[in-house]
Amino acid sequence: MASLVINTVIRFNYILILFLLATVNITNVAVAANTPSLSMAPLEITNRASCAILSNYPARSIFLFVDGFSAGKAAYSAALAQRFGRDANATTTGTNTNNSIVKPGDYSAEGVKLFRLWVTHLAVDILNKILDGELPLLPIDEEDFWPEYRAANKACINKNQLLSCPEMNDFLAKVWSYAHLASSKSVDSKYLKQQREKKWQKLGVSLEDDFYPSYNRPKVGCHIVKKFSTMHSHLFTQKVDQGILENIAIDSINPEKHLNSCFAFNDDIDPRFANIQLDMAQIPNDKVWDQYGFRVWHTLKLFLSWGWRYAPQMLSEFEKFDREFRSIAFEDSVMIIPNGCRSVDIPRCDKAGLSVDAMRAAKFLGTAHAAVSEVPLKPIDMLLRAGPKPVNDDPMDLRFAENADVWYRDFKDKLFAVRGSMIEKFNSSLAKLEMITYLLDADTLSKDILKLLDSKTMSSSTSAAARVDANELYLSCIEYRLARNQLFDDINKEISSLSKTSELDALMMASKKEKLKKYVSYYQKIQDTMDIFCSEMERRKRLQNANEGLKNALNEWSYRLLYSIEIDKFDPLYCSTEGVGEKGEKITVPLKAGCPQNLDNKYLAFEDESGLKKMVMCKSALECSRIVLKSVVSIMSIRRYSEAFLPLKDVINSPSLFNTFTMPTACKLYDPFYKKRTAFKFFIADLASAVLMGATCGALNFTLLEPTVRRVESFTELQDQYVTTYEPNIRTIRPKFSVGLDLGFLTGIPCGFSFSNSVTGPTIGGGGRGSSLSSAVPVSMGGNSPIGYGPGAAVASAIYTGIDLNLCKSKRKIDVLVNSGAGITGPMSTSVVNDIGYRVCFQCSLNFYAVANAVRSGFAQTSCIAGLIHGDPTGYVIGAASAIGIGIFQGLIRLYSNLRDPDNIAHAGAVDIDLVGQTYDTYGTIPKRCVYRLKRGYACR
Repeated sequence: MASLVINTVIRFNYILILFLLATVNITNVAVAANTPSLSMAPLEITNRASCAILSNYPARSIFLFVDGFSAGKAAYSAALAQRFGRDANATTTGTNTNNSIVKPGDYSAEGVKLFRLWVTHLAVDILNKILDGELPLLPIDEEDFWPEYRAANKACINKNQLLSCPEMNDFLAKVWSYAHLASSKSVDSKYLKQQREKKWQKLGVSLEDDFYPSYNRPKVGCHIVKKFSTMHSHLFTQKVDQGILENIAIDSINPEKHLNSCFAFNDDIDPRFANIQLDMAQIPNDKVWDQYGFRVWHTLKLFLSWGWRYAPQMLSEFEKFDREFRSIAFEDSVMIIPNGCRSVDIPRCDKAGLSVDAMRAAKFLGTAHAAVSEVPLKPIDMLLRAGPKPVNDDPMDLRFAENADVWYRDFKDKLFAVRGSMIEKFNSSLAKLEMITYLLDADTLSKDILKLLDSKTMSSSTSAAARVDANELYLSCIEYRLARNQLFDDINKEISSLSKTSELDALMMASKKEKLKKYVSYYQKIQDTMDIFCSEMERRKRLQNANEGLKNALNEWSYRLLYSIEIDKFDPLYCSTEGVGEKGEKITVPLKAGCPQNLDNKYLAFEDESGLKKMVMCKSALECSRIVLKSVVSIMSIRRYSEAFLPLKDVINSPSLFNTFTMPTACKLYDPFYKKRTAFKFFIADLASAVLMGATCGALNFTLLEPTVRRVESFTELQDQYVTTYEPNIRTIRPKFSVGLDLGFLTGIPCGFSFSNSVTGPTIGGGGRGSSLSSAVPVSMGGNSPIGYGPGAAVASAIYTGIDLNLCKSKRKIDVLVNSGAGITGPMSTSVVNDIGYRVCFQCSLNFYAVANAVRSGFAQTSCIAGLIHGDPTGYVIGAASAIGIGIFQGLIRLYSNLRDPDNIAHAGAVDIDLVGQTYDTYGTIPKRCVYRLKRGYACR
């Protein structure tokens, strides 16, 4: 592609749009009189179960969010740096290559616009080359092919920094250069094709398996979303009706209200915040896309980052903005979000996926997000405690946004606020550690702590300055014990792994990264010392302190763990020694109960640059130890959500913001197929129960209360040098059932026994489905002989004189899986309760009139088995058939009810926007007869 030579902004606008429309194979928004084709992916309108299923499939539509702030800032700085002339209307100006005066503000505005245009152009160009078969699909996890890629990946190790690694950089450069050979459609197409194939084979790339199949190529649709509309209905609703389809049609016929050309340069588009929608439209075979889709997006993400910095074609296009565009934090300016329930990355139950998934909460919480708190919940714990959330119910509050750019601006501001708080805490902690470790080595501090075991320091006759402060002693030992207590949080283990991680590299220079290892070693030395010290203090019974205000002097991280319910009462200034008087002067505030009484001590101090003022870092050795612990805990807590909120090199974030069940499904906390499987298990059990009831004329019944259940009991954290994953520990819980024996079939008197391995099991009768015995009474089939028993029958006699007898014995044990949060069986909950026990019951209803009648008629004549006894099976057959029929009917009712679960039985529709628009254009409305077909993606004529 030849470089564009543009001297003015106006000329650039027209030439750029015409040029891109001519060379890039995309379908832009066209405002036509009759049903324009928008080339948008189908709107997959789903419920919870279906959305969870789709999370394991590659997205067909994505939002490419572009923030031009960094580009504009770099352009503004470049204009200021030129320092050429001054314009009468501006205080500061620069010049362009033609030495004409240009305002930095105008130069910056142009840079912002061009940044969005070239990001879009590069993304579309990469997608087209992938789908054309010119660019191979990069592997995601495969290790058994592409030897050169495998070698580069092994050399780089850390997958979060592929592009900053020379080996991977060189490999991607080769792939890019081979993909940009002269087109095979030229005169020398046969020769060029052979040369390209040889180069691919040299890299180990398979010409069949590593390229997107040409026979399944979709159309790439590209639009700027100005305002979210009914063309994004799949984000707002779970059901499709006639009204929704009509609104979709109206918006699609007049798209200019909500969409714009992908490469538009108009003033009605926010120059900084842009929401680019890229669609894979009209895919010939969905299964083929599902096979290759994840690799398509993976390839796009890597080459988008690499190409922005190194692709020769892009560098020639940037021209005057070349240096500025390549210098910005590109991955911080671009975000990819799947448009719907599908995913861009394969969902995995790891810390990276879970922390990025937590970005959703930032939209509503801002700096109240857990990521900025002291010792925040781990991402996996956040998921466990979050509880069930609706899907396709506007989880990101899009519907009420004035414009798409306004929504993105608000979301990005919230992300920046969280990031700023995290970085501030990170830098503060590093500064404290650097100061203490510089002034005091770990061995010296350890020796000074152990010196406190000297009996003189414990004596009440010793001066206050030399005596161990009882409050500080207690506080320091509480916190160091807490850091190593796995019951609360495995803090010590996480701190130890800080020196092995690269997740914080983006915040640290190489020298500081080495220092982090030193800080961790320093902490570990002090932790070992404090273990010895506190154990001895405990042996001497010196750790007993009943001071009511003691907990208020804890550091926030420890207070949060020990008194999480009272965290809103925590006062970080509780032990502050400085206050402000009525006239604004600094005053010393009397210490409150529980605060360390070491104000006059100056254990670790340093002078300022003038040498006039001595700054006290720690008043005692124990205070130094507490500061070290607090600082490393802060760094550890920041790491928990670093993938989501901190800028990482060459990794574009792609969180599934609109699917709240992506991570619950990946972590096996939610099984979208469970309800359907269970419904048929219940039905099979009901059929077996019906046969048993029929064979015994209703005397025996069996009811399945709950099938075998597999629930997540807890998670095992697996941590290597770079990746933290969570392996669910699943417990299999035995099925729950009830068995009943009804003696009425022998005597005509409704008495019986029941047994259930669950204390919540049903009583006798009625097939056992929670019915009481009174529902199982003789049913007269004609004449004077009761020949069968059926659930739901009415008592024939209107007069009741008798005795009801109920005797039950049960034993119950409640097993609560506190760490589960949710069962694999269904919607998430805060805990799972498993009833273990049994229930045995005897129940009898003695109606004196009925008993007298039964005795008079003869016991053997009162049941449907009487026919067998007397050689006439007719009554038995009729009674058995009745019981079986009623049992099957009940089973069908329960199956029907279970399969109508609106949330946990998957149902989905795929609405083709173009077909909806054509139908509306034909009929002037959406006929009711067309709703069924249109919501499944079929045309209606």
